[in-house]
Amino acid sequence: MFTEDLDAFLDSDEHATAGSYNAGSGAVTIYGIYDKEYIDINAGGRTPIAGNMPVFLCKTSDVASDPVEDAITISGTAYTVIAAEPDGTGMTKLILRT
Repeated sequence: MFTEDLDAFLDSDEHATAGSYNAGSGAVTIYGIYDKEYIDINAGGRTPIAGNMPVFLCKTSDVASDPVEDAITISGTAYTVIAAEPDGTGMTKLILRT
């Protein structure tokens, strides 16, 4: 894990977004970088599929050790965590669905 201050990186006055995260024991506010990543799927068919996948990059310590199926609300939209990708630096990318 980096020794840098992750809270400074996730400052809501800069570019972070607040999320209301609920792992079943009540909602808490966490901060992260919300994005709708572009995805392009070509499963060998003639028609490729493209779209966006909502993700929320946050501190690993702010979420449960297995956050799959946890709820998070970002900018008024409710999401469910469908996957989590810790990066080994203290940050985790939550893959979301509405």
